[in-house]
Amino acid sequence: MLSGAVELAFDHRRIVTDGVERARTKLEHSALATAFCAELFTITELQQVYEAVWGTELDTRNFYRKVQAVKGFIVPAGPARRTTGGRPARLYRAGPRTVLYPPLIRPAPVTEEPAPSVEEPAPSAQEPAPSAPEQDAKQEGE
Repeated sequence: MLSGAVELAFDHRRIVTDGVERARTKLEHSALATAFCAELFTITELQQVYEAVWGTELDTRNFYRKVQAVKGFIVPAGPARRTTGGRPARLYRAGPRTVLYPPLIRPAPVTEEPAPSVEEPAPSAQEPAPSAPEQDAKQEGE
């Protein structure tokens, strides 16, 4: 819907956009993201919720560190779960904290600016480039 592929009536696009932005902001300051996980979840699964709502990939190590810094946001629970051939992932459940401090601030959107042009400006249409005989005459007069 936000991509513009679906045509919405009246001011519904604005309503949807405002609602998504409100959800994105709420994830920064509240434990809302845990409501989108199962009762027991891994930090990777929690990170996937943030990435889906914020629309950006997050650095796994920074996310883990920030989540662990908020006391009571998530608490360890149950045995580790093996999802791949590597080390088993530790399981967590939502903690008692509902307001996150410090908040998990979403990264600023990356904007791509065009690279500066290094080309020489093309000759103006009003001033035609001098022809070879004109250049020779100029050089002789100097």
